Amino acid sequence: MTPSHTDGSLRVATLGGPATFAGQATSAALDKFKDLGDVVYYPTMTQVWDAIVARIEDIGVLGAETSSTGLTEIAERLIADDSCSVLGEVVVPYRCMLLGKPGASIEQIRLVVGHGSLRLCKRSLNTLLPNAELRIHPENSMAAALDVMNSDGSIAVVGTLHSKQDLGLELLAEDVDDGCEGVWWLLSSELCLSNRPDRVVVAVDSDNLDILQQLLTRMASFDVGVRSIMTKALGSRFRYAHLVVFAGSPLPVPADVLLWNLPGCHLVGAYSSIDDHVPTFDQSLRRSAGEL
Repeated sequence: MTPSHTDGSLRVATLGGPATFAGQATSAALDKFKDLGDVVYYPTMTQVWDAIVARIEDIGVLGAETSSTGLTEIAERLIADDSCSVLGEVVVPYRCMLLGKPGASIEQIRLVVGHGSLRLCKRSLNTLLPNAELRIHPENSMAAALDVMNSDGSIAVVGTLHSKQDLGLELLAEDVDDGCEGVWWLLSSELCLSNRPDRVVVAVDSDNLDILQQLLTRMASFDVGVRSIMTKALGSRFRYAHLVVFAGSPLPVPADVLLWNLPGCHLVGAYSSIDDHVPTFDQSLRRSAGEL
């Protein structure tokens, strides 16, 4: 990977602003990875993705998985589109707060808005506000919080401590996500592989289940098991694709070698969960490396 800054740092794109859940995760990524530099915020996930693909930004930080709901729509996108690869991850507690307009009370709330984090809070919100509507905001949690500030007090938002402090929102309830944690991926338009990865992400676009089983068996032989898997219908009858996230011991062989003779499989990422640097781009590695 070629850094876009003269000081060697990488420009980062993420969602909304510092007070969103994506901003919260990006702050954690900046603490972990020494290569990351300036952060640019985009209104939607699609705009973040497009900025990475167009190489306007070097890295995108987007939510990939939660301990409550599993893999997200970003994983689904990686199944269908090989424009991006995964370079690393951070694991961040959500610590969702239910926030209202200053002076509002929980008895007033008739609508709760939020972004992806709203899905994590359904159980708690249905208990706290059994008659309230839950609605996903089309942009991000900060945009949803601004809608709350402009409301009559009957709308609440699932937000962060940062958004509460920035806007002066009223705290109505804390930790409404039941202790959920999120995995946030560092995405790049280049396939960059760590030397000793303990996390491997593979897309399988073959509907031959024998291929998937061979992949699982091969990874297990190196003490690397399935952390999570997503299956997506391909639009024709009984045809499916998969995204598999493997986790385990550091691999003693190059990750792309593990996919040899497995048609329909391609490598989406192979990285170390403990490294504090983003892997660099080796000119000998091409996106087709995992399809040999």
